[in-house]
Amino acid sequence: LNVYDNISFGLKIKKVPEDEIRKKVEEMLKLVRLSGYEKRKIKQLSGGEQQRVAIVRALVNEPTVLLLDEPLGPLDLKLREEMVVELKRIQREVGTTFIYVTHDQGEALTMSDEIAVMKDGKVLQLGTPMEIYEKPKSGFVADFIGRSNLFEGSYSDGMVEVSDLGRVIVEPEPHVSNKRSVLICIKPEKISIGRKLKGLDNIFDGEVKETYFQGQVITYKVLLQNDSLITVVALSSGVKDIFRPGEKVVVGWNKDDAWCTTQGG
Repeated sequence: LNVYDNISFGLKIKKVPEDEIRKKVEEMLKLVRLSGYEKRKIKQLSGGEQQRVAIVRALVNEPTVLLLDEPLGPLDLKLREEMVVELKRIQREVGTTFIYVTHDQGEALTMSDEIAVMKDGKVLQLGTPMEIYEKPKSGFVADFIGRSNLFEGSYSDGMVEVSDLGRVIVEPEPHVSNKRSVLICIKPEKISIGRKLKGLDNIFDGEVKETYFQGQVITYKVLLQNDSLITVVALSSGVKDIFRPGEKVVVGWNKDDAWCTTQGG
């Protein structure tokens, strides 16, 4: 089948008049920026073009809801990133509700107006991408949506006692009773790193174990005094010194940059 026949297949099954089919196919091809591709064979298209044809083959039938199950799995990383943006644009233009199934956290955050994080067939949390990322309700959600540093401890009046580390100051949690076991979460990008730090609610000594330069950011693995290995992500722009493995550093964060929950899993 060529592109035209592929997209029009469902309409022909419904016995839609040919002139209406032609109009709808043209609209769909324009939507995905493939005008003029009608006579091309599917095998002549790139991976991204094939995915766009597959999407509009479903959209041309004007569904109320469209289920996309790992639609970008076969594509390479760069093409997947491009297609995520393209799919979001298409969804906004047509207004159809997309249910998008993915194990890729980046895709979920970029694509979604609302995310449902599931485990073992149960919805653990439902919310906007920012809500899920900034205020996850469990350790599983925190670790699934973006990298997170997790500590277990005992909560008491806005502080959490962490074994061999000491007290970690957090925002008071009215729903958490004193002496309750909790899980603290701090996102790597919320943590400051330096040889000296001041003005932060929580500051701890550490030793750099691993350093990864990743273009826009530098990722550090830092060993704290309680043998916890935490991840710190710092912007690389304007950085004069990169901390090397073996260097002594201090890391810190403010209380409103951490959250605690009683749900570990």
